[in-house]
Amino acid sequence: MYSRVTSTKRRVADEALLGRLDGRVEYGVWQRFQDGSTVIRLATDWSTTEDEVRRLIDLL
Repeated sequence: MYSRVTSTKRRVADEALLGRLDGRVEYGVWQRFQDGSTVIRLATDWSTTEDEVRRLIDLL
């Protein structure tokens, strides 16, 4: 049996952050708040490269 290892993080994102991520990063929306902020879920897995992680950090 093959087990896939993932790492997930949740973050409160404002509209500016969502704008930077849109079209560049796939993320899940967990909850939207009336103030315009959104809780998003980011995930990586065993095949995520160090370069991909660094690009994500730069966007955040």
